[in-house]
Amino acid sequence: ADKYENDIQLDAMRKRFGYSYSDVIVVSPSKLPGYETKIKSFFEEHLHTDDEVRYILDGSGYFDVRSKHDDWIRIHMKKGDMITLPAGLYHRFTCDERNYIKAMRLFVGDPVWTAYNRSKELETCASRVNYLKTFTGSANSSSSSSLSSRSSGKRGAEALATPTIGDYGEQGQPKLSKNKTTNSRNKKYSSIVLDIEGTTTPISFVKDILFPYAAEKVEPFLTAHWTTDETKTDVQLLIEQANQDAQDPSLLSAMPGFRAVPENKKDLLKWCVENVLWQIRHNRKTGSLKQLQGHIWRAGYASGELKGQIYDDVVPSIEKWISQGSKIFIYSSGSRQAQRLIFGFSDKGDLRKYISGYFDTNIGPKIQESSYRQILETVGGDDDVLFLTDLLPEAKAAQSAGMDTVLMLRPGNTPLPVDHGFETASTFSELFQGQRHTQ
Repeated sequence: ADKYENDIQLDAMRKRFGYSYSDVIVVSPSKLPGYETKIKSFFEEHLHTDDEVRYILDGSGYFDVRSKHDDWIRIHMKKGDMITLPAGLYHRFTCDERNYIKAMRLFVGDPVWTAYNRSKELETCASRVNYLKTFTGSANSSSSSSLSSRSSGKRGAEALATPTIGDYGEQGQPKLSKNKTTNSRNKKYSSIVLDIEGTTTPISFVKDILFPYAAEKVEPFLTAHWTTDETKTDVQLLIEQANQDAQDPSLLSAMPGFRAVPENKKDLLKWCVENVLWQIRHNRKTGSLKQLQGHIWRAGYASGELKGQIYDDVVPSIEKWISQGSKIFIYSSGSRQAQRLIFGFSDKGDLRKYISGYFDTNIGPKIQESSYRQILETVGGDDDVLFLTDLLPEAKAAQSAGMDTVLMLRPGNTPLPVDHGFETASTFSELFQGQRHTQ
């Protein structure tokens, strides 16, 4: 734990499970603002919709989880211990008598810290249902309220083992079959991975509504939020990206209109607006642009100006998949925050309860096989994961990684070449009706 910044084993573990984000939190009266309020909230029984991964760097504290009979089990975590609390697991945390713990928080993609306190309504949310099926063999929490944890510390009680070498090949890769022929009609999957644009959502929504909205609102948004810490971070990311772009002559030649960061800070807001519009005009996918766009869209969704558009067949199909025991994941080039906004503020209501996890390009480009291998390592499974997308290069990469793949033929999607060799469907409903076709 003392050498976590240069820990080869930790780096290998992060790569294996796709933990692209990390930070360090110190929980103590002198280090954590609002300590008394926050420690009380930590001790409320709650769950998260993503795995909670903690590596204890110093100090100690207690994670409480439930037994099979819904009794509390206390796990005393100390320096050098690591714990993964699966999504959907009810738990709580408190410090011990030292009132001090320092921990690394690990996450796949952008971090989400939202805690959902225990309630009857949560028993039907996707992460809770999937947890019960995965770890207790039951989707009914009334018959089994077992809450378990995976812990690499020696003091974990009723801990579940992490994957062993038996689950992986000699090089640490999942055992996957490559270039298999997709014939998944009537097949049940442990996980369904969904693209957004052209799959769950019309391409026109992103191209004709979201992007123009961000372009229109960037100046008033930055003006209104210019002094906030969040916007200061957004601006710094734009500056860092621009300084990097300035060193790339080929990029500047291909994308005219670039302007370097001004020396006078009074000109900075105007420059930020110009830079964002330049990036949007050239259809860039930089992290700096996606983060600021996400914040602008968040304000638009909150005000009611924006609503995510979801095809009519999506929700009934997702509900059916979940009833069959499948977990639903999203993989999109948009940030995880933007993904949650589309599903959280959709024209079909708040759909986040159905989604077990979100992946963006922090895990890797969507046209690279390695990205889908990372997803497979994270969600588990080899030949029982289905990926739905509208783009042929993505389908090829996913299939090479070992996923079954279906190409969606939604209105406005890019036409596919003849003899592309993949199954196709016009709606999710066809996936249950045997109406898919192979070309």
